[in-house]
Amino acid sequence: MSPIISNVADNINPYKWTSHRHLAEMRMEVSRLGSTAKVYFTPHLVPVTRGILTTAHILLKEPMGQEEVEKHYRDFYKGEFFIRYQKPMLATVRGSNFCDIMVESEGEHVVAVSAIDNLVKGASGQAIQNMNIMCGFAENDGLRGAGAFP
Repeated sequence: MSPIISNVADNINPYKWTSHRHLAEMRMEVSRLGSTAKVYFTPHLVPVTRGILTTAHILLKEPMGQEEVEKHYRDFYKGEFFIRYQKPMLATVRGSNFCDIMVESEGEHVVAVSAIDNLVKGASGQAIQNMNIMCGFAENDGLRGAGAFP
């Protein structure tokens, strides 16, 4: 049996605790939006065939209440077909190009959780989405599938 499989089976492993390659992208987006918030996240390898559940911690300079943070997220993603503001669960995005996201705020500490199917919403779904835009097709052509839940 492969050591990778035996390390994953019935186990959860954090990796790249403070230096995941996507952390720089997250920080760039926060900065691009003019925010000075600090963003942290640690991915975990879990025994699933597909999907990534991400928990990100955002530390704000000024406190924000739950309603205000939710409004920011809903407004930012308004009109984005593939972003759904709802409880993130791997089962509800499996086989789809959707990203489910939800946030909770405790003053200066915001926690954002998202779920994607990394085999669709990852590079392959992104490639189709980009091709659609470049060719003048609807952004969601070929990607509207609802997923495989339950």
